[in-house]
Amino acid sequence: MLIVNALVPIFFALGLGYGAGKRALFDHQQVMGLNKFTMSFAIPAALAAAFLANSRAAIITRHQQLLVFLIVVLVTYALAYALFRVAFHLTVAESSFVTMAVSVGAYAPIGLPLANNLYGPIGQLGVALSLLVAVVTVIPLSLALVERDLARSSRDGTTPRARQAIRAALSKPVVWAPLLGLCYTLVVPVPLPHFAVLSLQVIGVAAGGSALFLTGLILAENKQVIDRVVFTGIGIKNLFQPLLTVGLLYVLGARTSSADETLLLMALPCGVFPVIFAFTYKMNPARLASTTLFSTVFGIVTLTAVLLFEGSFLSWGL
Repeated sequence: MLIVNALVPIFFALGLGYGAGKRALFDHQQVMGLNKFTMSFAIPAALAAAFLANSRAAIITRHQQLLVFLIVVLVTYALAYALFRVAFHLTVAESSFVTMAVSVGAYAPIGLPLANNLYGPIGQLGVALSLLVAVVTVIPLSLALVERDLARSSRDGTTPRARQAIRAALSKPVVWAPLLGLCYTLVVPVPLPHFAVLSLQVIGVAAGGSALFLTGLILAENKQVIDRVVFTGIGIKNLFQPLLTVGLLYVLGARTSSADETLLLMALPCGVFPVIFAFTYKMNPARLASTTLFSTVFGIVTLTAVLLFEGSFLSWGL
């Protein structure tokens, strides 16, 4: 029943959004409005509250979990980017977006409600750390590569806009809000008043449902394609990355209680951030959206397997 209670609400909300999108109950402007609320208010509030609600000591004890997130994401990114560029001959821009998708999981839309269902409010801290790794490494790196590629391919001699792209990414509330919450908790010795954290949580409580519904809407807006790039992306995100995480956990041989949480977050399907970025750059996100959609569907199997077996092969913990 634990698996059913954890996963069914997640995929119900995703399916509800996907069904609403397929029936055209929301037009593109309404989807973008929901996206703005989710990405600029609900998720940033939830992630900031996750840091602010915990002590400095509690965050520091997660240093090894943060290290695993960092290594797994960067190794996946390097290998996937090389594969898409060399073996599949994708452009730099498309390789960057697809690699971002298979390196970074759906931490906010699926990770937040799933971690809350399984571990309670403390589970949101792991989600915030995983997203922190993404927003300070993979996302700005991908945007810099995209901007450089677009500048080189333009005929008007436009100079690269990598700095502007990175600055724009870092200016998003979903990036700076958790960073601000982390810095406050680590640096300021006086905890934020309880009512302030509760105020953020009032908005943040909407993050899980709205993000799941939004993900379904965005995926429904795109035509689906199936090719070797899509299948490879699914294999990297749903199989290679969880197995890499298991191997790294074993090598580190740590002994705390967050190993199962770490593996669960690294086993999440592709996130929807790259699809949104592709829209921003006016690129056709069909292949990207297909990878995300089928990774999400296959994620039912992956997450179920992780929840079934994590206790047995992760008894050493992290």
